[in-house]
Amino acid sequence: MKILKVLTACLVLPFAFVACDKKEDQEASNGGSADKADTHEIITKEYFGYMEDTMGVMLSIDSAEEAAAFVAKMTELQPKLEAILERAKALPEPTDEQKAAVKATHEEIEKRMMAKMMELGKETVANPPSPEVAEAIGEEMKKVMSGEFGDKMNAITDGVDAVYGLKE
Repeated sequence: MKILKVLTACLVLPFAFVACDKKEDQEASNGGSADKADTHEIITKEYFGYMEDTMGVMLSIDSAEEAAAFVAKMTELQPKLEAILERAKALPEPTDEQKAAVKATHEEIEKRMMAKMMELGKETVANPPSPEVAEAIGEEMKKVMSGEFGDKMNAITDGVDAVYGLKE
């Protein structure tokens, strides 16, 4: 089961940079729709918070039902993620120092997530999922990676990457 989680995490990692519902209260306090003065620091803190939360949720999926709930949560979050990108674009271009700080945070989070995935991979070898469960989870997770939804999520992550120079 855990090897499927590792493989799924690798496939969905680009989307993981932007999701989970835990940040709704923070959005309200941060002026989620730019009601208060946004800064690159506020936006990237929110963005990376979604990334870590999403990876945590995704890596804990043990059933098709949990995978379906994850897909539903991602679908609900998509407009919020698009709003984060628009808020980032509305700000003046980040300075080189701000971009360097964002890249460092991004790399730190990626290292933590990869460490978690490696740990889960070891667990999977010891306790593999049944083929039926693995297939059911895979079918649900395809919904996150395909079609219009997948295209929109790619556009969001590519847009944030472009604003902050995360891909070279």
